[in-house]
Amino acid sequence: MNSIEETLPSGLSIEKSFGVNDLLEQLGNDLMRLSGSSALNRNLQLNWILQLQELSQDKDLSPVVASLVASAMSQTRAEVKSKRKKGTNIEQAHYQYAFELLSKDN
Repeated sequence: MNSIEETLPSGLSIEKSFGVNDLLEQLGNDLMRLSGSSALNRNLQLNWILQLQELSQDKDLSPVVASLVASAMSQTRAEVKSKRKKGTNIEQAHYQYAFELLSKDN
């Protein structure tokens, strides 16, 4: 992830490419904006959380990227926390579970 600018196909300008921070922020925002009414969307959101947790456990991850992953987890936690009491019972259960996943000590 550190070398995302280096791995982009030629012809894409570096100014328009995503850095690690922008990539994590955009992915997190897009996934958490999805409606919790769809099982597919709920699965995407949970897999986002699980991937962030997996990344956070990677001992070879650069400290800069590790801090960005921690920030993405914190932002995602705040988002699911605010949604725990809204929507259908299924949506509430989904966001409560997501919140609990993000609240576990690593």
